Amino acid sequence: MMSICLNNDTVSQLMNGNNCIGLWPEVDYTRFEIISKGEYLEGYFKNYFYPFCVSYVSRARVGMKLILENEEISKPQSIFVQPYSSHCVYDALSWHSLPNCVDFYESDYDIVYHQWGHKQIVKSRKRNNVLIEDSADSFFLKIDKQALFPNRGKYTIVSLPKIIPVPFGGLVIFRDKDDKVKFDQILKSYPDITSDVVDFKSKYPGLSNDIDFNYPRHAPRIDDIADLVDKSKAKILCNIEMIKQKLRDLTDIDLIFDFNERLPSNLYFDQKLKIHEYIKVQGKISDKSRYIYNYNDLKYHPVDLIPIHCKSEIRI
Repeated sequence: MMSICLNNDTVSQLMNGNNCIGLWPEVDYTRFEIISKGEYLEGYFKNYFYPFCVSYVSRARVGMKLILENEEISKPQSIFVQPYSSHCVYDALSWHSLPNCVDFYESDYDIVYHQWGHKQIVKSRKRNNVLIEDSADSFFLKIDKQALFPNRGKYTIVSLPKIIPVPFGGLVIFRDKDDKVKFDQILKSYPDITSDVVDFKSKYPGLSNDIDFNYPRHAPRIDDIADLVDKSKAKILCNIEMIKQKLRDLTDIDLIFDFNERLPSNLYFDQKLKIHEYIKVQGKISDKSRYIYNYNDLKYHPVDLIPIHCKSEIRI
């Protein structure tokens, strides 16, 4: 297997854009060495999210599955996820529960997705038992209960490939430190990844879903995670400032987003604004338009997207 660890030179290479800009940063899998455990990542993010406890997992979706094990949830107990959620979310939840995406149906538990890193405050009485705050693509700046658990969820999950340029990795953040003790016991009950499985995962990353679930502790090797996080955050903030300036110069459109607690991966705009006529990115945007779900009016709203993650280059 040909692989290299991520040093400062490759950090700079990975921060550069490419011809197609997706919703999240894209990286070359072959640049990374896969190691059996992610303690060094967990140690860094333990300090980042202090005083809250953190556990590293191979994927955020794997964290969802292990949370259900931690809570001893089993079928036919149901969990609400917003309609048209990613298939990987349904897959993770289906191991131990019945995922439900019917708005008017009360479930035993609820998951709130802070879509593209934009905080959702849920007021619906039907969503009164939030278990997981899905902050997969949220780059957190403020660390307190209201920022991490705005709907009083017990757990927050973050997907590392959606906030920094790495191929996989996830975080589970605990509101109550006692939940981490049992969670880590469950995590340690799974085997370490073996060299032949690493070879397969490296050659066929698109087929690695079962590997991520069966070996939930393996991680990409990164020599300087602090540098990578700092540069990713700086790039997102730079993109935000450039968009603000361009909108001030060209239109009367104003950014209404709150960037004090978390940074998003994408900005969304009402399609009537025709934002793509004003804001351009280097390369082709793979998903210019999508829908954002509102947990309070129970509707999907069509929006146009501008990627602002660390691999997006806003054109001047």
